[in-house]
Parts: sequence; structure tokens; C-alpha cells
Amino acid sequence: MPKIYECLKVRSQITVLQALDNNTVALSTKLHGMRIFDADDCQNKKILSIAQLNYKTTAVAVHPSENICAIANGIQIYIVSLTNKSLLQTIYTDNGTVTALHFIQDMPYIVSATNEGRVMLYRHDTQREIARLISFKHQNINAFAFHRNYMACSGYGGYVSIIHLQSHQQIKKLCVSKVAIEALCFINEQTLMLGSHDGTLYIQKLHKDEENFSLHMPFGAIKNIIYFPRTDFALISGRSKSISLVNIRSKKLVSPKYLSFGHEVDTMILTHKKKLVVALKNQQLYTITFADADDLKMCILRKDIVKAFDIIDADPRLQGTKEHKKVETLYQKLYAKAFVHLINSNKNELKKILNILQQINSKTDDIKLLFKAHKNYAAFQHFYRDKKYALAYKLSEKFAPLQHTSVYKKMEADFKKSYIFAQKQILIGNLDRAKELLLPYITILPKRPLINLLLRQNEEFLVFLKALQYKEYRTIDRLISKYEVFKDIPGYYELQKSQEMLLQNIKNTIDSANVEKALQQIKSAQLFTCNRNILQELYEYAQSVQKFLSYYTNNDFKKCYELIDSDTRLQNLEITKLLEKHWQKLMNECEKHALNGDIQHIKKTLGELIYTPSRRQRTGNLLRLSFYTQIKQLINTNRFNSAENIIYSYIDIFGIDKEIRIIMNGYETYSTKKLAITHEQGEKCSRDSWFDSQIL
Repeated sequence: MPKIYECLKVRSQITVLQALDNNTVALSTKLHGMRIFDADDCQNKKILSIAQLNYKTTAVAVHPSENICAIANGIQIYIVSLTNKSLLQTIYTDNGTVTALHFIQDMPYIVSATNEGRVMLYRHDTQREIARLISFKHQNINAFAFHRNYMACSGYGGYVSIIHLQSHQQIKKLCVSKVAIEALCFINEQTLMLGSHDGTLYIQKLHKDEENFSLHMPFGAIKNIIYFPRTDFALISGRSKSISLVNIRSKKLVSPKYLSFGHEVDTMILTHKKKLVVALKNQQLYTITFADADDLKMCILRKDIVKAFDIIDADPRLQGTKEHKKVETLYQKLYAKAFVHLINSNKNELKKILNILQQINSKTDDIKLLFKAHKNYAAFQHFYRDKKYALAYKLSEKFAPLQHTSVYKKMEADFKKSYIFAQKQILIGNLDRAKELLLPYITILPKRPLINLLLRQNEEFLVFLKALQYKEYRTIDRLISKYEVFKDIPGYYELQKSQEMLLQNIKNTIDSANVEKALQQIKSAQLFTCNRNILQELYEYAQSVQKFLSYYTNNDFKKCYELIDSDTRLQNLEITKLLEKHWQKLMNECEKHALNGDIQHIKKTLGELIYTPSRRQRTGNLLRLSFYTQIKQLINTNRFNSAENIIYSYIDIFGIDKEIRIIMNGYETYSTKKLAITHEQGEKCSRDSWFDSQIL
């Protein structure tokens, strides 16, 4: 099992437990400050007593790489240096008490959630908010999750919004549960895991109309979901002393009590070196180390199958992996050698192998079977020589080591050869010859369904045989979905693997942006009538990439960004990554202009990109910010008439929102003048209505 080590014990409620980039962990408590400790040995690197971090604190976040933290005390957010504890920025909010904070990796932003259901975006190097990302009406935000350019957040009643951080667009709104979603975790851009208050785990596809899945956990109030990158597994914790292990691919609860502790689990994080840190309700922390695929690879390299099986047997996460399969292959080869030495009376060589096999606890029954098979080997040979194949197969099923012998392999090869030849006889109408070929095998129970299929000349089976012969994948897939037994036909497995490799090769070619080659590959695959649905998806993907490259070549970046936002598959392209970096560079420049109230320079900087429909949300946020800044500057310098005119202009373009109402209240307070808002101006309009206004 994974190794659990006692780590730290703190004296008050844990408010933040966060993994940092250098394999350290940030820990904040309600009454005893903050510390940074090493995830390997739990030794403190820094113990920080920060003035702003106190009993009034409502939210804390630590930047994973920039040595700064954010502390919210009600409606103020403080950005503090972890180097010298100096106050770098103070951000005042107008959207309620801040209840959660999160720094966005590789971007100069911090996201906040409030008790009024607002999710706001700030630059942590300024004192101003940049945008409102989403609003849940008067609801607490229960959970955040981030993955590359995507953010998910949940409000009360099971509602979840997924936001694209480059466009600020809400790309999906979910309601999978009638109770609160309190834990979120991205697996990738396509899949989100959600944990509800009633203990239901949801696996939700975001961009495909696929069937989604739910799984009931053995506890309520799911609080934490941790996904092991590049695996099929996730850890789930809730109102329980145990952490459960779930297989995402098979959609099964693998181990309800994968890790167990003496008190209820509060929170947990996974470091970049795949070490788990768990905090319990009694403020005790533990670190957990796991064996991983790299450990198995080393065992395979050294051919140390004893240690390999110790690792595999101890951790269900490694069972079924490709490394596990390689270990099993090594074991079967060694096991086969043992049986060969046994039947050849090579006692010394046999003893060496048995010394190894006896150390593998999960294989102890195999050794007993080895000697039982040896006792029946002579009978097995006799049955084969006399062509009593039914009895020979029955023995080999009962005593599996017999299947490692040359006699068994020859017997299987004979059957396969006879069956394939019989197929050809059936296809040319020579039924009697086919029966003659298969007669010696008709009494073998495992072979009987296949033989009966062939000899009864079932029409669809004959179609299947022809499809195998001519590699007609579509026909094969259609008939396999109808008749599961067809999968056992000799030749099917090899053909299926060949198809999978062909389709994956086409996808890799598209990902490398070599569209012409990919289209040729698709055209060739059509000749073999490959899986129609997958081939159609690949063709559409190739067309999308081709269109994207055409826009890029013609410098039509507006269309490029529209396509990126409409087709998540394009995220795999290197050009997409370059364009997103360019976009963020433009946003950094435009945000500086917006914070100076300079709309003209925003329009000049963005050029044609300001008209990108899929990114109008972010552009609109920049323009709003510019107006807010202008109006506040005018009010602060007592130029109330100019401020009034710009307020009216803002309302004509954007309508009335909460932010402008706060500014209007400030204007009326300082100018002692009441604004005249018409009925039409007071009507609520969409946040995208500015796109068709004169501002552009």
C-alpha cells in the first residue's frame, strides 16, 4: 500500500493547503499565521506572521511560483510579499465578502469569489478589478477548478459554469444535481469531475453529446477530488475518515478505503512530485508517497519481477497499466521456462526460477499448479498424438502451465490453420470439405460456438468472414456490436489493432498540422471502410485545421481566434499556443490602457481583433473598465459635468449594471446632483449589446 508518514500538527483551523512549484507546500491557519514546508521531509522553510492574516481573514491564496500571497479580510484583498512580508497592493471590492481566492498560473491574475455569488478577476500587480467573470444570484461560490485556459465554478443548487479565461466567455452551464456541488476537478479540456453534497460523483463531458456518468460514494459531502495526471484514477474525500479511489475509465469505485486515518479528512493536495498531503479535522497533517509507473519501468529494466509485483499488489492504481502488462509478460516467460525445466528434469535451473516465483505472494497458487500440470503432461501428450483434442484441451484448461508447452502451441496453430482453411471452403461453397477439416475439433467445448457458426452458414457470419477477408471495417464493427462471439474469430483481433493504429496515426498527423498527408491517409482508410464515425470525426478535425491554417496564412487572426474558441481540438496545435500567448500580450497592454481610461489606445492595440465575436466578452470588459476609470478620475477631480456625460454614454452603450450603479451613487454623493435616468436607459440589456453600438 502507499506509505503514510506523519507530518505536522497545527494548533488552529487550516484555511489553506496549497502545493507550490518547488515541491513545497503552503499552509495557512486561522490563528497561527502561515508556513511554507518541504513536502519530502515536512521541515519548515518559512514561518510567516503576516499582519493582514488574522482572525478576520475570510480567504487566502498563495501564488505557486511568484512568492506572493493574497489575503482577503471581508471586502479588502491584500497582496503580500512572502519574501519580506511587505504589502504590495490593497484591492477594495464592492461585491460582498470575499470567500475564496485563486491565482491563475502563467497569467498576472487573481480570481475571487464572494458571498453575493460574484466571481471577479483582478490583476495582482494593480489595485483594480479587471472584470466580472460570472454571477450566481446571491449565492455562495462553493468550488473552483482550473485547467489551462479554463475555469469551472459552482454555486448553490448544483449549477456549474465553465469559463474560457482568454475570452471570458461562459462556454457551458451545467446543472447535474439538485444539491450543492462542493468539489470540482478537470481531467482535461473535455472532461470535468463534480462532487455533490449528497456524496454523488459526476463525470461530465463538456464538448460532446456523450452519456455522462454518476457514482455514489460511501460517504456524503464530497469536499476534495484529486486526479492523478495521465492515469485513469482519482482520489475522492468527503465526510469520512477514509479516501476512496475511483477508476475514471471503467467508472468504478476501486477501493472505498484506499487510505484511512484516525479522524475525518479535511483537505488534501497532490504535489508536483506526486506526493499527497492530507490534512485532518484535528489539524494533523500526513504525507503519502505512491509507487508509480517509473518504479515499475525500473523493475522491468532490471527484470526484478518480485519487486514489481510487490508494487503492483500494493496499489490498485498500477493494476492494468501497460507497465503491469509488461511485468505479467516477463512473469509468464519465466513461468513457462520453469515448466520446461520441470518436464526436462533440469533441477538446478528449476530451483533458481522457483526461488524467484516463491517470493511473489500473489502467485503462490501458480507454483502448486506447476507440479500438478507436470503429473498430467504425459497424458496431455498422449491425447494430442491420438488426436483426442477435446481431452487435450480439457487438461490444458484445468492445468494452465500445459499451455506454455510446444505441444499446446502446435495444437492451437493446427486449429487456426484448419479453421481459416475451412472458412475459405465455406466461401467457395464446399461445405463437406469444411466439415471434414473441423471434425476433429467439434467436441471441444470452447471451439464449438465458432465451429457451429461456420458450419451452419449463418448469412451474417458469412458476411463477417468476407468483411475480414477484404478489411471492411464498417461491416465488421456493425456485426461485432450485434454478435459478441464474432470477436473470437481468428484474425479479428489483429485486424482491430491494425485499425486502431491506423486511426491514431491519422490523428497524430493532424495534430502536427500536416493536413494534406492526413487527408490522404483518410482517403486511403476509406478504401478499407474504416470505422465511419471516427473517420468522419478525423475528417472534420482535418478540415478545421486546414481552415485554421488558411486563416493564419492570410493573417486573418480574427477568424483564427473564432475557430480556436469553437473547436477545442485546435488546442493541440503549436500555432494555437503561440496565438494565445500573443492574445495575452495584447490583453496585458490593453488592461494598462483601460486602467488609464484610454479607450482609443485599446481600439488601436486590438485593431480588427476588437470585432472577434467569440471574444467580445473580454473586449467588452476592457471597454467597461476604461469607462469606470474615466468616470472615477473625473469625479475625483470634481469635473462632475464631464463625469455625468460619460455616465450617460456608458448607459447608452452598456446599459445599467451593478458596477455603474456603485459609481453613480458615488457621483450623486460627491456632486450632490441627481442623475436623470430615462425609463429606456433603466432597462436591463445583455452584456454583449455594446458590440453593435457606436463605440466601435
